Amino acid sequence: MLWIDPERVTLETESELIELDGVELIAADRRAGRLVVEYTDRGPHAGFADVTEQRTSVRIVRRPDETAPPGLGTAATLRFRTARASGDAGGALVSIVVVVAGVEHQFDVRRGGRQVLTCIAVSEDGALDPVTIEREDA
Repeated sequence: MLWIDPERVTLETESELIELDGVELIAADRRAGRLVVEYTDRGPHAGFADVTEQRTSVRIVRRPDETAPPGLGTAATLRFRTARASGDAGGALVSIVVVVAGVEHQFDVRRGGRQVLTCIAVSEDGALDPVTIEREDA
């Protein structure tokens, strides 16, 4: 999932609300945490595949400012509103419980500096999808 120019991006910990300004994009990428692949005797191709565990990584790309990024290991709820698309009646509210796993800084002569927060999404009970999307009406 990719959200470009999200609005009102916040990270809420147990003790503080961190407002993240200048967020250009948020991406949620899913990968197999445990992949089961089985082959038959009939040929060289897999006859069965299943993803029994999955991992959702979240990247937040923003222009750096004076706001100190959250520390590694910080657990927080990432909340933001998606920008309305021209054909949409409304945006959506997105909420993801995350743990900060990395903070990196990049520089490009044309685009300037960028701060990239890398997080791991965490499910409340291990079964529920850690990404919650609530559609808004017009």
